[in-house]
Amino acid sequence: VCIKIQRVFVHGRLYERFLEAFVARTEALAVGDPLDPETVVGPLTEPVHVERVKAWIDEAVAGGARLRCGGTVEGQV
Repeated sequence: VCIKIQRVFVHGRLYERFLEAFVARTEALAVGDPLDPETVVGPLTEPVHVERVKAWIDEAVAGGARLRCGGTVEGQV
């Protein structure tokens, strides 16, 4: 099942606290083999999907976003 969230709205007063907690929880997700029961995040399976996600990241960074984790492509594309 693919679940994606594209926007999260956070009140300005809570932003820094939310960001730190969100990044920590994201970095703690088990990434890996989708057949491993411990895996929470598996790979994108098609190069076109990898390129699309990479384009979203590049666009966000070009627009002023700060990359806090991820943002790299590993393995074959």
